[in-house]
Amino acid sequence: MRKNLLSEIKRLKDISNVVILTHNIDFVFVQSLLLRSFKNAGAPKLTIFADAQCASEAFTRQSQYLSSLGRRYRVVPVPSKLGFRFHPKACLLSGDKSAHLYVGSGNLTFGGWGENAEVWAHYRSGEELAAFRNFHDYLNGIVDQLSLSQTIAQEVEDAFDVRKHSWNPEGAGNIDQDQLLFWRNGSGPALVDSIIQQLGGSGGDSCTICSPYYDEKAEAFDKLFKEIRAARTQVLVTEKGNNLTSSAYQHMSSVAELHAVNGVAPDHEGAKPGIVHAKFYSVQLDDEVRLLLGSANCSHAALTCDGDSGNSELLAFKKMSTEEYESEFLSELEMSDAEPMLEGDSGEAKEDETKHSVRILAARKEPDKLCIAYAPKDIEVVGICFEHGLEVADIEDPGVCFVKAPHETMYVRLRAKFQDEEIETEPHWVDHEQDLATTSYRRMLADVLRTHVHESSSSAEVLGDAVKFIVQDLQETSKRSAFQQRNRFVNEGGDVTYTRDDLYSTRISHAFSHRSIVSQSLPRVSIAELILHYLGYYDIDAHSETSAARDIQVESGIQSEAEYDEDVDHPEEIAPAKPVKPPKPDSPAELEKRRKKFMRFLTKMVETFESDYYSQHRHPIDVARDIKLVALVARALTQENYISWPDLYDATHRIISSLFLEDDETLPYAILDAASTTTSSPLLDPEVAASLFAWSLLIKEDPKSPEEADCLLAVAVAVSKFPMIWQSHQADALVEAVNRILHTGNHEYTYKEIHARWDSLMKLSATLRQFEKILGEGDLKDWLVMNQLERIQPGDLVFQGSRGFGVCACDSEVLLNGKKHVEIQFVRTGGEDCIEIPANYLNPVRGLLDSDEFLARLRSSGVEPLVLSQLCERTLQRRL
Repeated sequence: MRKNLLSEIKRLKDISNVVILTHNIDFVFVQSLLLRSFKNAGAPKLTIFADAQCASEAFTRQSQYLSSLGRRYRVVPVPSKLGFRFHPKACLLSGDKSAHLYVGSGNLTFGGWGENAEVWAHYRSGEELAAFRNFHDYLNGIVDQLSLSQTIAQEVEDAFDVRKHSWNPEGAGNIDQDQLLFWRNGSGPALVDSIIQQLGGSGGDSCTICSPYYDEKAEAFDKLFKEIRAARTQVLVTEKGNNLTSSAYQHMSSVAELHAVNGVAPDHEGAKPGIVHAKFYSVQLDDEVRLLLGSANCSHAALTCDGDSGNSELLAFKKMSTEEYESEFLSELEMSDAEPMLEGDSGEAKEDETKHSVRILAARKEPDKLCIAYAPKDIEVVGICFEHGLEVADIEDPGVCFVKAPHETMYVRLRAKFQDEEIETEPHWVDHEQDLATTSYRRMLADVLRTHVHESSSSAEVLGDAVKFIVQDLQETSKRSAFQQRNRFVNEGGDVTYTRDDLYSTRISHAFSHRSIVSQSLPRVSIAELILHYLGYYDIDAHSETSAARDIQVESGIQSEAEYDEDVDHPEEIAPAKPVKPPKPDSPAELEKRRKKFMRFLTKMVETFESDYYSQHRHPIDVARDIKLVALVARALTQENYISWPDLYDATHRIISSLFLEDDETLPYAILDAASTTTSSPLLDPEVAASLFAWSLLIKEDPKSPEEADCLLAVAVAVSKFPMIWQSHQADALVEAVNRILHTGNHEYTYKEIHARWDSLMKLSATLRQFEKILGEGDLKDWLVMNQLERIQPGDLVFQGSRGFGVCACDSEVLLNGKKHVEIQFVRTGGEDCIEIPANYLNPVRGLLDSDEFLARLRSSGVEPLVLSQLCERTLQRRL
């Protein structure tokens, strides 16, 4: 009964989503204890639904201590009608293989989750799936009543997604047969009807009602007493802190056994009896006990209200033996000989109409705007109050306003005119959607990397953990569709078009030529620090080399206990640094074991990028981060000799193809979003362009194998198709980001080498882009007539119209005037199966370059034929 949920959570592993329902909330408890308890469970995504008034009052009292609200976890305030409350208490812990659901009476506070005498029903996914399906339905009903609820609905669905979880919440039978949870969402039939249906009419031996609060005239008790019709009825009331009136007490005592109870103190020194806050209703018949337990007091607001009035409540149904019932529930209640202390006339909550006349219902910060939902909807909004001042807001819909490009802020107020008076709401926290969208695997990776930075771990240890969690994060694809989110990234600057001059940009070339990539003054950044930076947990620019390791030990969103002490004026104590032991080199057997492990991860990584679900649903923010992380890891694995060069070329070719070289119907929506002329996508970040370029540096400019030549061609074609992603209008930022990446590895580059590689790649890509444009203006048959080549050789570069560029994969030369089928390895297939094409339909690039007419068209378009000739030689020579 007195279950400590924190202890229960600490024993769990691999939890990805947590959904909590509560009436009251203690934000300090959430940040100081609850978040820490989730570390071993997998740093899951946390969504908390709380009563709107209680959450607002708690935030006003505790906001100065909060740092991770709206970033690490979400609190959803649920409003209720005047005079009633959102009152359910529950906790869903959802993982890949299993799930746990607790439904009970405890609020999300120190007392409710540990100290009080509460009651909890525990359901496991392997035993009672119906409870999970019921809870899913209940959550959907709550979300339907909320404003700005799209992302909240997605988080709820994510916790039950059958594609992610091997346990299937829809696997139970018919809902009428299997219903285990009973509820009200402030509307519908009275909850007392469900209690009577489950417990009443059985002629039970005894009925027990345990509740700390009752309505003034004991009407809810009367309804239960008359309908259940047990031979004996007993009522358990907490000795202190109840709200029984004298008249209600006298009436109940006349028809039932009324006992004052206290919680039994835990069996350890200094423990105190807990406050009895449990609510349950049971009927015993022979050796079986039927029990409904949860949030509902024996009051009018909880049980007997129907229609549009009443609290939101949740009860769980259980059946057990008499022995189990006495052991799990009654044994922790101690009967008192004293009569209960009667206090007050009514425990029903009353709203203050004037205080809450205008209120914020939700505040959501997207990358480009801050939206606020408010009530009443018909007020005149003056503006949104930030910490720096007032900003005028635009009205999006009735009850929703917004400001564009908002400042970073933890909370906001709304200023409005209401009943001829200008007023401001209470402060309300802001949900930062980009931070809240991060996956549990990303949070676990950040925690692990902080440890590696602090302990100066070996590159093998860092890469082992990094690759593992990156692969898991890639597979943890959010349900938010990038296609549905196209309008989120609006570029106010108008349309963007790319010409050949843009692609061969002198801005970036000039920036490279004036920056030393091997500057000795720059601190060497560890791969762990750079990954943390990409995850958004660490600002490299704001840290010096000496302070970095120490600063990132502080976990985002966790307050130290000292911050709550009154006496805080102490000098900071810094623990002496531990001596760093150099890592032992791997033995040949250990090295081979690591290589096999990394190859398995690399294979999963490639397969995820190639999946249809990734291309259709991965959000642009996530795709941008994926590119940065995978590019960095690919460089590190190759430089540390954990993957072979052929494996690198194969993986790079396949990932680049899946991201940039597919047809528009199968390209990732995030990439198409970035290519749109009306968007400003996260994929246009200079760090993305820098990561792609640093990745391409692993491919030699003078390839030594067919795989390397094909990979270089794929990269060049990708740049030509999507220059807006591979380049950046922020030249200095791009060069700085390249500089940072190269300083994580062992390879040193001179600025001349980097400058030359950038120029070479951009010239080649610009040439391919213009070449493809010229050929797209005519028909393939016309180009075949113009083509001067008589024989095609292994490695010859071809261009086949809509299929794009490819390389001849035949074993020997073939006459082009015949109908023999020739195998062509097209760039966009990512190194997979070849396609056979009749020889007389092949269009080798070498043959076009021998045509004076075609050369004239190339030169008139500003294309240098020599660049194409050199590319043809590279692909050809590698196969001869």
